[in-house]
Amino acid sequence: AGFKVSLVYPERGDMRAITTRASENAKQLMLHKRKSEDKKKDFLASLAKLLGLEILPDRIESYDVSHSSGEYTSCGMIVLEHGVFAKRKYRGFNIRTVDDGNDLAALEECIRRRFSHDSDEAGWEYPDLMLIDGGENQVRRVKSVINEMGIYIPVFGMIKDEHHKTRTLTDGENEISLI
Repeated sequence: AGFKVSLVYPERGDMRAITTRASENAKQLMLHKRKSEDKKKDFLASLAKLLGLEILPDRIESYDVSHSSGEYTSCGMIVLEHGVFAKRKYRGFNIRTVDDGNDLAALEECIRRRFSHDSDEAGWEYPDLMLIDGGENQVRRVKSVINEMGIYIPVFGMIKDEHHKTRTLTDGENEISLI
């Protein structure tokens, strides 16, 4: 500090009780934080194992195309980093070239535009895993586009049940049940 510092550590009384409580609170907070981090790592490790990935997916991007009766088509991208939703890195793409409800063409435009950004740009790092809302056709189209661009990232489709819950993942050829 550049000057003499003295620390006071109370041995009895109210100040002793306050410092003891503050120390215990700090310890509990650290344990809670560590447990939360372990839980996220366990989730990512189990996901990597389930999907047969060689590395933990530190950054996961998920895409979903939507439109209103074939018009006003858009594609949303959400991002998980270190197992936590990174809301500042979410992106929305208004689809410019498709206006007939063709989800595959809209998804292709979105992916091309997303990967036209340099991976060094802020917020545009390449993901370790891509999840697409859709089945085999969507996965094949995305894999085709990114491979054509010279990018190799694991891509899986999320197949929903009648309650719109993801029941199965697909790599374009095989299905992995989540039930």
